[in-house]
Amino acid sequence: MRGISITFIMLLLCACSSNLSKTYNISDFNKSYKSYDLNVFWNEKREGEGVTIEGVVKNVYIGDIKKLEITARIKHREKKLSEKTFSFFPDVLRPDHILPFKFSMLIPEIKDYDIDYFYRGYLVTDEIELIFGSFK
Repeated sequence: MRGISITFIMLLLCACSSNLSKTYNISDFNKSYKSYDLNVFWNEKREGEGVTIEGVVKNVYIGDIKKLEITARIKHREKKLSEKTFSFFPDVLRPDHILPFKFSMLIPEIKDYDIDYFYRGYLVTDEIELIFGSFK
């Protein structure tokens, strides 16, 4: 009887954890980039001496994307001031799936700066192919 109770509790826990996946409303993000392999939606929020970058990526390719990373580079008059890379976990993004990202970076006391973004990863179909892109 005790074994049946433990099994029942484990099944309930598994069922509950599968319902925790969050849905994302793309209209909540004011910036976007779309390509043949990846769509990115994000917000940049200036907070004191830094900026917080928060968004989601969606795999729009027919195969898995592995080891995906997004890098943000803050520039002032073409000079790099700061750079940060976000690595996604789990490291496999299945077709039509979405993963969130969020990171913060320090910005010196300047008003006119640009943030350039880069991504890289590997497409997995019959072969493994490096993908990369850049956007603002």
